[in-house]
Amino acid sequence: SNNNNSGNLKVWSAIDGTLLQSLSCKKATLETVQWTHDEACVFHCVTNEIHIYTANDWKRVGKVRSQGVASFSLPSVRGVDPNAPTSAVAGIMEEDTTTDNNKYLFTAFIPGIKG
Repeated sequence: SNNNNSGNLKVWSAIDGTLLQSLSCKKATLETVQWTHDEACVFHCVTNEIHIYTANDWKRVGKVRSQGVASFSLPSVRGVDPNAPTSAVAGIMEEDTTTDNNKYLFTAFIPGIKG
């Protein structure tokens, strides 16, 4: 775990009250840290990036760089790629666990630049 007490955004276990992670944030809202629908991954919005961690050990497994990203949203249920063929969508709707379940969709907001 990357857990230390130096961050100003704390993530606690609702089950036993243990501190799971401390993150540093300049501006934080309730949307700054979000879990995927299956709670397997955690997405954390930082300056110009969204970091992706495994939820069980907070190991960073990826990041998406997007200049000026202000916020993001993860679906509360399993997302479907709008470009997926109909047969793949049917498999997802049946919760076919043999498909690639480790891909997640999210929406990011990048405000326009004046000028």
